[in-house]
Amino acid sequence: MHKLTTFSLKVQYKQKQIHITIQDDGKGFDLLANTFGNGLHNMKDRAKQLGGELLICSTMDHGTKIDLWFVV
Repeated sequence: MHKLTTFSLKVQYKQKQIHITIQDDGKGFDLLANTFGNGLHNMKDRAKQLGGELLICSTMDHGTKIDLWFVV
């Protein structure tokens, strides 16, 4: 079983733009797998409502990285 050993949260503010990065080295997940929930879709929709963008990158057994950008 793959254990999470590192988690980081980074928040940057530059030129009226906020960039938030959340990253871990956990078990990751398959972004292309069929899921029955709307969680990832809803997160991307909410980012668009902020006038921003959400990028999710995840690799099995190597963790997940989530980047969110939006203008304030």
